[in-house]
Amino acid sequence: MYKSMLYKAVMCAGVVAAMVCVGCGDKKDNNPGGPGETDGYTLTVTTTNDTAGSIFIDPDREVYAEGDNVVVKATAKDGFGFAGWSGASTDTASTIIVKMDGNKELTAKFGPTHILGFLSSPDGIVSPNPKKDVYVNGDSVTITASANRGYIFERWIGLTTSENTTDSVVTITITRDREIGAMFKRVYIVTINIEPENAGIVEYYDDSHNKSYYDEGDTIRVIANPKSGYVISDWLVVPDETAHTKSNDLLTIVIGKEDVEVTAKFDTVTPLLTQGDE
Repeated sequence: MYKSMLYKAVMCAGVVAAMVCVGCGDKKDNNPGGPGETDGYTLTVTTTNDTAGSIFIDPDREVYAEGDNVVVKATAKDGFGFAGWSGASTDTASTIIVKMDGNKELTAKFGPTHILGFLSSPDGIVSPNPKKDVYVNGDSVTITASANRGYIFERWIGLTTSENTTDSVVTITITRDREIGAMFKRVYIVTINIEPENAGIVEYYDDSHNKSYYDEGDTIRVIANPKSGYVISDWLVVPDETAHTKSNDLLTIVIGKEDVEVTAKFDTVTPLLTQGDE
């Protein structure tokens, strides 16, 4: 009887011990990919040139927790400029915020600075994007030439052979101080009026004469087509000194050094009286 009770007590003690010690030696992280009390994410920040600039990090820690926001600021030294980030961010702002949702690597790009100047013209303007006082070596800049009314873009001044284009928009890479300009060409506009309005239409002799602008010396022919009840009566050409000839419904003009305004004048047709109308 005594032995039986002792055996039961030992068995019970063993069960209790087993219940208390389940997992007591198991220190395995059940979420090895995510940060815990001792786990976290690292932020590694480097520069392309340590002598060209410095980095400020706030807060500056060896390990960050999930969701931490870290302020990173790049400051260029004299003679250099900040050209943007690479790696975890491609922002061009010198100060950025990095959200820690994994291990991050970030590089601040510094380089020598250059000046981009533009030749002035009374016939149009040249504008860069982005517009800066100074550019960092390697910066990409898109330049647009915009002509004033009565002018069109003709060609660039100051581009290299590989950069040159007949397009009024060009993208260049800054590697040195530059001065760029644009040449604009004077062109002329022809405006056609109908008088009275809706009395007829004026058409170009052929498609080659129908252009948005004309060069000096261009010859243009237009034909007047009256609507029912009207007849072409005259052509008015301004300025008067514009070389032109008119023959009933056909007008020929030669573009000079001014814009031209043409007015087709129509008159109503007087109905013929018939014998029944008398």
